[in-house]
Amino acid sequence: MFSARIIIVGYDGSESSVRALDRATELATYGSRIVVAHVVVPGSQELAGEVLDEADEHLEHRHVISERRVLTGAPAEQLMELARELNAGLIVVGNGKSTLERILAGSVSSAIIHHAPCDVLVVR
Repeated sequence: MFSARIIIVGYDGSESSVRALDRATELATYGSRIVVAHVVVPGSQELAGEVLDEADEHLEHRHVISERRVLTGAPAEQLMELARELNAGLIVVGNGKSTLERILAGSVSSAIIHHAPCDVLVVR
């Protein structure tokens, strides 16, 4: 059985990030810590609270308590740095954008898969 003491969930309010949040709660065992991380670009921190409030509300319905983190910078780099900082066992992210958007902008999940310091789960 899988067990990670610290699970980081990359959350941006998208449908795939909601599914990632759900999957993380399914994988959490007694004593696990779920850290919901929202990454913003500099200057856009004002909306981060609203996005994380949505995550909190979603988790309340599942009776899960989590920590919130607002990170600033490139999403993949920030999530991996947080994983290193917390010595996380798992990063859970949604598959995100459409195929065209992934080709043009690059994929956060792909970067994390290839460079994360821990296990990674990409949720469709």
